[in-house]
Amino acid sequence: MDTAVNITVYGDGDLAGEVLREITSLENDISWSVASSEVSALNAADGKAVDAPVTADILTRIMPLCEATDWRLSPFMRPLCALWSDALESGTLPESGSISDAVRQSDCRSADIVGSSVRLPSGKQLDLGAFGKGYACDKAAALVGDRAAVIAVGGSVALCGSIGRDWSVAIAVPGDTSSQLGTLSLTGGCFISTSGSRERYTDIDGKSYHHIIDPATGYPADSDILSVTVVCDNGLISDALATAAFIVGVHGSSELLSTYNADAVFVMQDGGVIVTDRLKGRFKLTDSRYHLNEAAS
Repeated sequence: MDTAVNITVYGDGDLAGEVLREITSLENDISWSVASSEVSALNAADGKAVDAPVTADILTRIMPLCEATDWRLSPFMRPLCALWSDALESGTLPESGSISDAVRQSDCRSADIVGSSVRLPSGKQLDLGAFGKGYACDKAAALVGDRAAVIAVGGSVALCGSIGRDWSVAIAVPGDTSSQLGTLSLTGGCFISTSGSRERYTDIDGKSYHHIIDPATGYPADSDILSVTVVCDNGLISDALATAAFIVGVHGSSELLSTYNADAVFVMQDGGVIVTDRLKGRFKLTDSRYHLNEAAS
């Protein structure tokens, strides 16, 4: 997952170590960059079935959501993700032909899953970057149970148990994690995931390119959103919805959020902040450079 992990378990320091081991084990299962992982085995299998119980669980749960976005959110985007990762690192745009090839290679809408066995179509490859951090939060929360804890895996957070009052969760200014745009007051048992264009980006020839790729175009998603923070009762779904909402936009994500009983805070490029109805009483704007807009219907 290549990300920071922060674990706070109130009153049980030993449990924090157990949670970290669980997250590390999960990374070793689903990271494309770990040679022995399930995902690496599947990416090299060339259409053969692989015993991959963790990956099977993730794919089974996220495929309906991906379909609901018309596959603008997809787990089969390793060629596109690799192409743009290299571009952002080198500061050089990919050739249009390379992008077209990667779009074609990433075009996949199914996998054969039978129990713990997974078979990808020949030549297709997985990248679970839009899902793994939230899934790790799910696994961590299951270990913690009712005890009070905060587990942050990159941009995904699990709030567990009670501290005798609501948890206060900061929403950072996009591109400046040391500055707070606002806060959410939330109860334990929920998950929060944030996705945005200022997390990883590079300016190339005077234009900014970020890491959230729209498989419909092969380019970074053209969005008027700077960041979106999703709150729901499942970590995997919160992570997936945050990326999906960024790609499809405020209006395009309204039905998705409703389907999964989720809510969101959108920070727009014009400085507006859009808060869905059920979070309005729980969100406090603290940065005067931003202003509240009406939520999308």
